[in-house]
Amino acid sequence: MPYANPKAPKGGTLSLDARGTFNAANKWMTTGVAMVGTDYLYDTLMTGSLNEAFTMYPQLATKVTYDPDDTSWIIYHINPAARFWDGTPVTSSDVKATYDALLNKVRCIFAAIWVILKY
Repeated sequence: MPYANPKAPKGGTLSLDARGTFNAANKWMTTGVAMVGTDYLYDTLMTGSLNEAFTMYPQLATKVTYDPDDTSWIIYHINPAARFWDGTPVTSSDVKATYDALLNKVRCIFAAIWVILKY
């Protein structure tokens, strides 16, 4: 992104303030309250731009293949350099497992979004 510094230092501490309490770091859990800032813990296949509304760019993906005339399918090409915190590669099986977990184990407000998707 043009506003990002590719030479920015890595590491450090993110400190956020919030009112209230939490009992988990997983924002997708079905019970309890997730802590503020958990969105910063996870990368996604695509991410939005801070200066372009409704524009998505590959994050864990390198590119996307789709047919604008047939929106029933999409192919995400996973970046071979995409890794988990422990260095293991992100695979299509990981993406499917995440999708399955979101479809079957998320809060009801999120589940309504997922039921319109087919795989």
